[in-house]
Amino acid sequence: MDTIDGLKAVVAVAQTNSFTLAGERLGLSKSLVSKYVSQLEHQVNIRLFNRTTRRVYLTESGTQFYQYAIVLLEQYQEMLDITQAVHGSLSGTLKISAPFALGETKLAQILPDFMNVHPELNVELSMSNTAVNMVEEGIDVRLRVGQLNDSSLIARKIASYPLVICASADYLTDKMVIQVPEDLAYHTCIVDSNYKIAALWPFKHKQTKAQHLVEVKSKLSVNSPSAAREIAINSGGIIVCPIFVVEEAIEKGELERLLPGYDIMQFDLHAVYPHREYVARKVQVFIEFLKTQLA
Repeated sequence: MDTIDGLKAVVAVAQTNSFTLAGERLGLSKSLVSKYVSQLEHQVNIRLFNRTTRRVYLTESGTQFYQYAIVLLEQYQEMLDITQAVHGSLSGTLKISAPFALGETKLAQILPDFMNVHPELNVELSMSNTAVNMVEEGIDVRLRVGQLNDSSLIARKIASYPLVICASADYLTDKMVIQVPEDLAYHTCIVDSNYKIAALWPFKHKQTKAQHLVEVKSKLSVNSPSAAREIAINSGGIIVCPIFVVEEAIEKGELERLLPGYDIMQFDLHAVYPHREYVARKVQVFIEFLKTQLA
């Protein structure tokens, strides 16, 4: 057993409370993770974990060992990063988590360029619209659109994206012309349930700053901006969507942007990563790449 692999196994088990989940994170079998931990326990002559049929948890000695292991692995990673920086290369695996809409649009478009610059780096992109425990799942950086609440994380702002309102030309045919937000009351609208605004759409005139709060009529709600876009393209109604989700459809003429004289609201995109003494160079380089490409 390589000592570094053993330390990684101990840290993964401690953070997930599971040999199975630790194995999934490390790309190893449950039995191999258990073997690494047992070998390390034998090597230091200390029981690191208490094991029951339901869970695995650190002993008192194991907690102290885990805290030192975290520091050692960070120092090891720093050593690798400093050495690789001389050659300008990145290696290992970068684990990224992102919402589906962002991953399927912006990230999918720019990741090939990032990987071409760093051919020795492996990238794992995991998309989810639900909360992610970055420590338990071994995520290096999480991209978040919207409000941030977890103070245990460090956040770097990447860009701001406005919400825009749009519909297909076919839907708009023979319908009341939309000149002011209140005209939406006479139209079919699609609500994205991801947003707290729901069916109450806020508008602010760009010049006069006058505010309008319109309750739209909706028989359909979805929890996916991408699905809302496709429904709108197929003449299902009017949507409010982040610009990066619909900009290609607008350029192709599949959707028309409405009420251009009004702002709705905007969301900030942040790159989030756990508090650590040392932030891996692959994370720093990726965040700077995002700022260059998306800001």
